[in-house]
Amino acid sequence: MLTVPLAVAPREMEMQSGPSDRVLDVERDGSLTLPPWTLAQLRLLRPEPFLVLADGSHAVHLIRAGSGPPALLQAERITLQGSLEGFGIADLFSLLNMSRRSGMLLLISEQIQKTVWFRQGEIVFAATNRPEERLGQVLYRTGKLSLEGLLDAERHLAPGKRFGAVLLERGHLDAPTLAWGVKYQVEEIIYSVFRLTHGSFFFLDGAAAGTDLGQLSIDTNSVLMEGYQRVDELGLIAEHIRGRDTVLRPTGRRPEGKLHEQLLRVLGLVDGSTTVAEIIRGTGWGEFNTFKALYKLIQARLVESTDAPAPATTPREDPLVDELTALVETRNRAFLLLRDVLRAKSVDVDLQRAFDLFVRNASDATRAVFQGVVLGAGRRFDPGQLIDNASHLLLLETASLAGTQLPTVRRRELVDRALSEWTTFQILLVRNLLPEAEARELISYVQEVAHQE
Repeated sequence: MLTVPLAVAPREMEMQSGPSDRVLDVERDGSLTLPPWTLAQLRLLRPEPFLVLADGSHAVHLIRAGSGPPALLQAERITLQGSLEGFGIADLFSLLNMSRRSGMLLLISEQIQKTVWFRQGEIVFAATNRPEERLGQVLYRTGKLSLEGLLDAERHLAPGKRFGAVLLERGHLDAPTLAWGVKYQVEEIIYSVFRLTHGSFFFLDGAAAGTDLGQLSIDTNSVLMEGYQRVDELGLIAEHIRGRDTVLRPTGRRPEGKLHEQLLRVLGLVDGSTTVAEIIRGTGWGEFNTFKALYKLIQARLVESTDAPAPATTPREDPLVDELTALVETRNRAFLLLRDVLRAKSVDVDLQRAFDLFVRNASDATRAVFQGVVLGAGRRFDPGQLIDNASHLLLLETASLAGTQLPTVRRRELVDRALSEWTTFQILLVRNLLPEAEARELISYVQEVAHQE
């Protein structure tokens, strides 16, 4: 989204703040030249179409036409806009509900874009640009769709064809399961909006959800109550369960009193080697409900995480620790995807031996970063151990690198390079294990996940 101010006074601005490249001239024929800093933010690789919406005689809004849903092109005008920092999601939803507005709410937070459609103040649909929130991925993570079915449907998806229709045609789902999946996906997108803390929002009148999408009826007031409750509960859960790749194990304690049937079912899926992601698929209840059940079992001291506590040598006050942890976890997800696909295709390969071979043949710096690291029960690396190894290597390099790089920058470079070499090795492994077409498809998936930082 780009807003171009029209009512400007260049000379006055220069007197107050000096020459500015943020002011541009709009010619009478409508032509304009964007300043360099704006072009850099847009990252244009080729000429692209933008939707133009005038806001009276004072401003023009330009929205990249290809980045939003098709309904964006039907928008008549922007009637509400602002910053998520200054206008909370709850206030925004309440305003649209009380004023019984119909249209499309577009939320943009860095590279994340979410869209919620309203009709007479009630929510009827939602969409997202995040690959992990697409219908196929949601159905797979909740155990409603097999990996083979997901890959098959994606291979047969043609332009203009809805993914759900392909699933039905290929026999991977029945209609009731698809309907459940669409409703669950929409609700999860809506609830995820409450976790957005910065960015911009735009409400566009006249932009209705397409009839081919189908429309639901979701009570906005119920969403408001549930949304922030989820945010609070997920904050508590995250203190005990780091993510979907976490592995939990039974503590062996006897429950105090009778456990609910659902908790007994989840407890039966915890075995010390199964990841939380696999447990979610096993329950079929969805992510949030499964996380809640696991949290209750942790609170009852019936299960515990196998993750070792973060080493004391990793200073939590270091501002880059969280960034490096996120980087490692992203590459963990890419490797878990590769593992799942190879397992689904019945490829016989010992991944631990493959990793050991990689480390033996890696560069000296990469071997140092992976020193003593093993693939855990959940086939994931411990971020703390990698960060510690990189910090130790940095101490050894200090004399030769003094004055050339900041230590934090160099440490990130060491971890990033080691993980990139590991990803490259995985690509070579896949090319040797799978037929060319299947290898190319899997490599594309792995690279996409590995670069979602």
